[in-house]
Amino acid sequence: SGANHDNSYVVVTADHSAPDTIIDGFQIHDGFNSQAASTGGRGAGMRMQNGSATIRNCTFFGNLTVNAGGGVYSNGGSPTLVNCHFYQDTATRGAAIYHEGPQPIHIYNCRFRDNQADEGAIKFVNSDGLVAGCWFHGNYASEYGGAIHTDGIESDVRWYRPLESEAW
Repeated sequence: SGANHDNSYVVVTADHSAPDTIIDGFQIHDGFNSQAASTGGRGAGMRMQNGSATIRNCTFFGNLTVNAGGGVYSNGGSPTLVNCHFYQDTATRGAAIYHEGPQPIHIYNCRFRDNQADEGAIKFVNSDGLVAGCWFHGNYASEYGGAIHTDGIESDVRWYRPLESEAW
């Protein structure tokens, strides 16, 4: 309840985090990053500029950004996400997760449900990515990749279940 326009632009920042940084067991919700896409609007739930933290057992829900990474925005680092749940996050690109290289991102055993974007529940740009053991349901992309959209790279997707995710 309440208005989202008075919420935090970014709920959690993990900029310049090292690989031994662990974020475990949090609910990260209702971030609202309305900064103009040309100057910001990146990340509402969590932002990692050159961050390589391990995020595990976290739930991201109801985060909204006008640009990239409703749940998680990552640029320049190599984060790992394990056993996380992304629910009803919204962005133009990468509703749940947006990752831009050159370092890879690793996503294991995560659940993606009812996320909405123009380009993918997950979006990789100029970076390798590994998605393994993940479950997708009810995600919607108006342009590309209801579940996953890659741009400028080849990613490794292993054993995922794209149940009822749509791209138009």
